[in-house]
Amino acid sequence: MREPPPRLSDAQKASRKIAAAQKANRDKLLQDDITKLIGEHEERIKALALAHSVSEKHIKDIIGSHTHYHTKRKPQVLNALVHAKAKEINQDLPVGERYKLMEIRAMIKNEEWSFTEEQKQEAVKDLLEHRETQRTGVRANNAAAARDALATVTRITKEALLYERTGICSSLFVTRSHVNDSFHTSWFATNNDAFDFWEDVMNLRPDDISRHYEQWACALGKNIAQRDSLANMRKEVTKLISTGLSELSIVL
Repeated sequence: MREPPPRLSDAQKASRKIAAAQKANRDKLLQDDITKLIGEHEERIKALALAHSVSEKHIKDIIGSHTHYHTKRKPQVLNALVHAKAKEINQDLPVGERYKLMEIRAMIKNEEWSFTEEQKQEAVKDLLEHRETQRTGVRANNAAAARDALATVTRITKEALLYERTGICSSLFVTRSHVNDSFHTSWFATNNDAFDFWEDVMNLRPDDISRHYEQWACALGKNIAQRDSLANMRKEVTKLISTGLSELSIVL
C-alpha cells in the first residue's frame, strides 16, 4: 500500500499553476518551430529529389534509415550507486524536499572510493531488480496504468517510417482488458494498405475490430477474475492434493 501524497498549500498550487502556464507557452513555441522546420524539411527534400533526379521516397528512405529502438546496455556501477543512494536519502523525505539527481551524483563521486566491490555488485543487482519491477510490475492505479500504456503505444507508433524504410506492412490494435481501465481502445497502421486488408479481405472495419476486441478482452478479464477467486483456488488445490494422494497410494 502506498501512502497518499501530502496536500498542497495554496502557495504551492499557485506556484504550480504559474509553472504549468510557462511550460505550456514554451511547448507552444517549440511546436510552432517544429512545424516550421517540418515544412522547410519537406521543401528541402523536394529540391534534392529534383536536383538528383530521384524520387522523394528514395530520399526519405535514406534519411529514415535509423530506428528509435536500441538494445539496452548493462547498468553501470555509477548509476547503480546513484540509485542506491537515492533510495537511502530520499525515502523519508516529502516530494518537494527530495535531493535532485545531480546532487546525488555529486555525493556519489565524492564517496565512490569508499564503496567495496561487494557493495557495488549489490547495488547493480538492486538496480536490475528495480528495472525488472518497473518493466513487469503492476502499476499503482488505473491512471498510472493508462499513462504507461499511452507512452508505450506512442513509442511504437513513432516507428511509422518502418514501412518507408523496409516496406513492411503492419497494424496494431490496443484495448483495455477490464471495464474499470481508463485506457481507450486505439489502432494504428504503418500505411493505408494495412487497413485496406481488414476492409477488403476480412470485410471488417478497424473500428468494428477494436470494438469486438475490447468486448472480448473485458469478458476474458472477468472470467479470469472469477476463475482466480478463492473458492476456485480451493477447488484446484483440493483436486491436486487428491490426485497426488491417489498416485502415492498406487505406488505404495
